[in-house]
Amino acid sequence: MDLAKMIDEILENYHQKHRDDLEVLIPLSKKVEEVHADHAEVPAGLGDFLEKLSFELENHMQKEEQILFPMIKGGRGSMAQGPIQVMMYEHVDHEDNLGKMKALAKNYKLPEGACGSWSALYKGVQTLEQEITKHIEIENEQLFPQALNE
Repeated sequence: MDLAKMIDEILENYHQKHRDDLEVLIPLSKKVEEVHADHAEVPAGLGDFLEKLSFELENHMQKEEQILFPMIKGGRGSMAQGPIQVMMYEHVDHEDNLGKMKALAKNYKLPEGACGSWSALYKGVQTLEQEITKHIEIENEQLFPQALNE
């Protein structure tokens, strides 16, 4: 696939989607935590963790959008070794964060009788994990190697 088209698809299908998903999941998590605070299996701390994840993802995506992707689209991908290494290093941190998120969400295992909000939260967080994992895979295995070989 053409690099510019791949970047446009990443921006649309991942960057914007992560932002939209987290905008919904953060307040939903805080609601579930508040309403079910006395439940033994409440995902305590998940909302705060999602805020942290959102901040880190936004910082990472801004670097890609403002520095790396314009370099690649401008035909300077072969000169992007440094920024690509930084992004790949940050991808490792994001993968670690996904493990923490999953643990806070009790491996997405709903307690018996969980309400619709709790169900929606775990479904949304699990989808977010899958999408971020796919996003990282596309960049690490397709975009970055192809850009460096321009």
